[in-house]
Amino acid sequence: MGGLRDDSMDAPHSVIGEGARLVWRRQGALWWAYVVNLMLGLMGTLSTAIGVGAILNHSFASEKLVHGFDVPTLAELAMNPAQPFHAASAMLFVLVFFIFMLFIEGGVLAAYRADRKLPTAEFFDACGRFFWRFFRLLILFAIALIPILILNRIVTRWSDRLATDSPQPLRGFEVQVAGTLVVLVLLMVMRLAFDIAQVRIVVEDERAVRRALWG
Repeated sequence: MGGLRDDSMDAPHSVIGEGARLVWRRQGALWWAYVVNLMLGLMGTLSTAIGVGAILNHSFASEKLVHGFDVPTLAELAMNPAQPFHAASAMLFVLVFFIFMLFIEGGVLAAYRADRKLPTAEFFDACGRFFWRFFRLLILFAIALIPILILNRIVTRWSDRLATDSPQPLRGFEVQVAGTLVVLVLLMVMRLAFDIAQVRIVVEDERAVRRALWG
């Protein structure tokens, strides 16, 4: 019994340790993702940096943002007729990075599964082979997310009504905290289910996305 207890207690630690070693051995893909993220981040903020620089490079107001975070100065800058903030271009690069990560995810999982280092050709072959399956899985994820978002909206409205109308003002806060915890648990469970489905798609080469999710 003692041996069984020790084995059961060591199992989670061995799984975590093996996972950490696997990530360390296959860290190349993660470094590439970091480099692409850094490059896209620089490109996404370049237009804003140029616009802000054209206004503040020769202004004493820049001191308020360089050596601190002055909200009135930032608000005044945002209302400047030159419109230095370019949110649209930043969001475009966010979308590009999201698609890039969705594309390489299949290759990363295939590299984790392999007992050897995948050649570049095999890595990108796995990326292309699983991309559309992961895209369909993403659509199902978005559909499954709708009821949880509706639940969160209902909880928020209910807590606001209780905070306004209830003789106990803390009742609304308590409902909001409890509802938020429930929503977070549901989100974690749903994300775990879809992560497992991604692994099944790669490991079993499953083409039916719904079967990978529910099977």
